[in-house]
Amino acid sequence: MIATPIAFLAGETELRREKPELVKAVIFDLDGTLIDSEENHYESDRVLLARRGVTFSREDKKAFVGKDITEMVRRIKANYGLASDAQSLMDEKNAIYRSLALKSSRLYPPMKVVLEEFRKRKLPMAIATGSNSSIAGEILTSLGVRDFFTMIVSSSEVKKGKPEPDIFLETARRMAIDLRKPSSSRIPGSASKPPFARA
Repeated sequence: MIATPIAFLAGETELRREKPELVKAVIFDLDGTLIDSEENHYESDRVLLARRGVTFSREDKKAFVGKDITEMVRRIKANYGLASDAQSLMDEKNAIYRSLALKSSRLYPPMKVVLEEFRKRKLPMAIATGSNSSIAGEILTSLGVRDFFTMIVSSSEVKKGKPEPDIFLETARRMAIDLRKPSSSRIPGSASKPPFARA
């Protein structure tokens, strides 16, 4: 594994014991890493399409897992021949998702321990998410963990969304982390990894 100054957590199943002095900051993915959101995302897509007479199964949803919301909505619009423009579809999906997520989102139990440990180490933490950043902030607030993070960056703020690494690189830039300095980096769960990291 090539060393760099960011510890990326994007789907790790357990806390990896890196040398504390080597980790300078931590960037978390949100959905499926910090929070269990799969069912809420599926249900928001199902409702969005049901309103247009389209049946959308969990099997259908698998094709969109790991994609940011902009790319997912574009594909849904194309695949199902929807007349609505992509932005209005995205706004509607976000509204449905927000209503569901604020009622039923849950933090994966081990992650509270992880957050508290990183806070003890005085490590700055940020969220890099394919979801809407405002909704992400509301969810984190409702779960009592928003103040662990210095910022939330959405893939809508970069040219290429997930699974490309742009959102993680942009978040690192905003955190003023020099990627050229040696430290540890890991991006588990990411299909496309930056040239400076290898898992």
